[in-house]
Amino acid sequence: MSQNYEKEVLSQLKKAKPDCKLNLYNCGTKMLGHSIPQLRELSIKGFSFETQNYQKDEKIWFDIWKSSDIFEVQYLALFFLTQPTSVSLTDLAFQDFKRTFKWLPYLNNWAHSDTISAFYHKGFQQHEKEFKPYLEKWNQSKNSWLRRQSILPIYYYINKNRSYPKYSFAKKLFDSLKFDPYYYVQKAVGWTIRESYKLYPVETLSYIEKNLKHLNPTAYSTSVEKLDPKIRKQFKEQRKVLRSKADAIKLIY
Repeated sequence: MSQNYEKEVLSQLKKAKPDCKLNLYNCGTKMLGHSIPQLRELSIKGFSFETQNYQKDEKIWFDIWKSSDIFEVQYLALFFLTQPTSVSLTDLAFQDFKRTFKWLPYLNNWAHSDTISAFYHKGFQQHEKEFKPYLEKWNQSKNSWLRRQSILPIYYYINKNRSYPKYSFAKKLFDSLKFDPYYYVQKAVGWTIRESYKLYPVETLSYIEKNLKHLNPTAYSTSVEKLDPKIRKQFKEQRKVLRSKADAIKLIY
């Protein structure tokens, strides 16, 4: 059945002329060239197989998500999750979010990962207590995309009108990933530290300063990009000295 559903999605995509560069997202996934606004428009129009029952439609879109290898088709599945027409996200129970955890092993690029992070951020806002054990579990996963998901939903983009967990919870998770070998995990570490600064500036600056020598270049550059230029300059000089000393010690031994 999922093949029939995907055929309909592909048919609608073919009717919409692609309007962006194929390598726009640089994500290594097969792309047709449609822009996000085009995909959003198709999602709003809907598809004949949709029932307007969230649970039933989630099963359909999951089948499409896991069977397709096309970026736009999978993105339309994510649009169903993040912008459903049959229900408000604020009305979803934790079990509705939990049901979508089976989508995660099929992540393979940053654009899809960021989109599902936004979805889980909304879930985390509504069901923090229930989400926390899963974030902690993903933090130790062998799957790098799950490790990325363990921290991005905590803050995503800070909105000071929302409530957030204590600094110690986020710090425990991003600190455990500071030596992670994967680029997109390190990008998430830096992103989370950067957003943490907006809520907990004293604690976050202290963390960055204590870890100037250890933070991966990707995580470090992302974490400090919004800091005051004077602080950034100070940290840059300190980091250079600390890493030079570390390199000198390596040469000795």
